[in-house]
Amino acid sequence: MTASYCCEAEQPGCRQGVTLYDDEKLAVYSTTPIRGTEPDLAIKHAVVVIHGQPGNADVAFAAVAGAMGSSTDTVVVAPFLGGTEGAKRSKAQLGIDGAIDWGDKVKNWAGGELGFGGAPAISSFAALDLLATRLVAAFPDLESLTFAGFSAGGQAIQRYAAMSRGGLPECSPVDVRFFVASPTSYLYLSDQRLNKTAHCPDEDGRCDVQDDFVDGSERDPACDDYNTYRYGLDDVPSHLETMSGAIAPTYQETYLGNKISYLVNTGDQGGSSDCEDKMQGPRTQSFRMQRGLVFYNHLLSTAQEENLLVRIGNHKMYIYDGAQDDCHHDEYCVYASSIARELLSGDGQVTCTDALFEPHREYEVLEP
Repeated sequence: MTASYCCEAEQPGCRQGVTLYDDEKLAVYSTTPIRGTEPDLAIKHAVVVIHGQPGNADVAFAAVAGAMGSSTDTVVVAPFLGGTEGAKRSKAQLGIDGAIDWGDKVKNWAGGELGFGGAPAISSFAALDLLATRLVAAFPDLESLTFAGFSAGGQAIQRYAAMSRGGLPECSPVDVRFFVASPTSYLYLSDQRLNKTAHCPDEDGRCDVQDDFVDGSERDPACDDYNTYRYGLDDVPSHLETMSGAIAPTYQETYLGNKISYLVNTGDQGGSSDCEDKMQGPRTQSFRMQRGLVFYNHLLSTAQEENLLVRIGNHKMYIYDGAQDDCHHDEYCVYASSIARELLSGDGQVTCTDALFEPHREYEVLEP
């Protein structure tokens, strides 16, 4: 069959309900119909993009589908998980009666909590696992599957990658990847946080702080929940423990074993001011960009402590100079950047090595 391509969220053909189990459906936008009974052999690559805090799945869909262009071998899928002011708009546009969702709180749908629409309820992460299996059934010649998210969507994808390999068995021939762009916070793999005297970047445009992590309680004794789940691995919900336990004995092994690309933006000088978020960056300038660079240093430090350095090659951080392009916290211009488009493409390879972050390197774009 030949892939039928659509790109506008307003087109009825781009909206459908994907059956997860029994009669429970997940509402999605999709550039190509997802039909397990009518396999589409033209599709080789799939991108599942998660919306931001408002629940604006239509915006996430339009941004990524637009960035990918009219590719006939790639399907872009944007599920609706939940959200605030955009939730009613997205649900109304999708028009899928009774579709499962995870409410208006980011901590629910971006944290893998149990949903409200199904019986029995499943987590948003389990829903993504099931969506992956439906995509493989609908597109049997699939070669790659990328889970992507910007802002709160990036938070969701980053946590999901600690709990799952993307819904497919390790022996699957499908190359599963994760793309995390500009989240306000990350799930840390230990209780270590950056020393409050450390600088990232320093005056030379470096962010080499692998040796500057201390127990988080030393960084801010008043921030009691800095390592509870969504920020760290304390009190992970039991239904998520089951997901990770089926794949690897530790969250660190699951997470480091996944292929994850990160994108930070020099033009994105914002981020939540909660203490749990601010602790993830330097004391003076703890914004989304700096928090991302610090987190990558944390990954290197954790991998060394856990004797998992062999897996750090799965993780790559890229710096997009959005300040030069007047691109701030905006998914349209971030996804349209050449770095993002290459990461979302079939092979996921970035040709501009200057954008690759390495803690010891000096970056002119990072200089104060």
